[in-house]
Amino acid sequence: MEVCLKGTNSSQIIRLQAFWPGQVFQNMEEKDKIAIALYQYDAIHADDLGFKKGEKLKILEEHGEWWKARSLTTGKEGYIPSNYVAEADTMETEAWFFKDITRKDAERQLLAPANKPGSYLIRESETSKGSYSLSVRDVDAQRQDVVKHYKIRSLDNGGYYISPKITFSDISSMIKHYHKQADGLCRKLEKPCEKPKAQKPWDKDAWEISKESIKMVKKLGAGQFGEVWMGELKIWNLPRSHKHSFSHGVFLNQKSITCSALLNYAKSIALALFFMVLLFKFSPSLRSPKRLIKIPAVLWALQRA
Repeated sequence: MEVCLKGTNSSQIIRLQAFWPGQVFQNMEEKDKIAIALYQYDAIHADDLGFKKGEKLKILEEHGEWWKARSLTTGKEGYIPSNYVAEADTMETEAWFFKDITRKDAERQLLAPANKPGSYLIRESETSKGSYSLSVRDVDAQRQDVVKHYKIRSLDNGGYYISPKITFSDISSMIKHYHKQADGLCRKLEKPCEKPKAQKPWDKDAWEISKESIKMVKKLGAGQFGEVWMGELKIWNLPRSHKHSFSHGVFLNQKSITCSALLNYAKSIALALFFMVLLFKFSPSLRSPKRLIKIPAVLWALQRA
């Protein structure tokens, strides 16, 4: 948008950029994403980044299950398993928050031997998207361990409550309150449910084949999604004693012999089963156990001949 201010000539034009509500500057730097380590991770590969529980990490790149990060404690960079960390200043960093867990899974984990009555967790509601539920381990009248569930309701001003008689500005404040007194719950909250250790995702590129191990031989065609080539795969993980003893032709010949033997074996079994069915159907006298044992041996001998 161009404007000419009063008292200036037409050559003095000031250009202003107009922004609609919700628009942002395209050249503004994105806010750094800081994550908190939920578990300790010991580096396995040279490009991994090891860290301790509670350590702060700056996320540099996000690639599937493995993210590139820099430790704000050591300054080192490397790849980390994304399910070992959670974004800072979110509920995911809390010990009592269990993300992506069902009601049944909550009961199973709370009833585990590591937990006692009064153990609890906060989870996302299965029935109401964007809402949360409180699950608490308790003991019923028959002295049996049970799990009670409470729906956490939201206020229009951003607050939360379980019972309308008392509200809280955030869920952390709610947890602290119910740690001091039951106040309508089945019992006072004692300690967060024990979390199972996160499973480390598949290693980076575990199922990928490097370009260096493939030799393009012949282009077979092309389609909407790319080209189709015939190629050769270099096998580097042969046993040390055989690494230099097989030529390419010998290796292919050995593979052909193996496949041929397996095919012949399959044909032999199919042929034997076919004749057994025929004999069993049309010759009742052959149904005795002794004669049935002899039939496959005879058919195998005929096939070998």
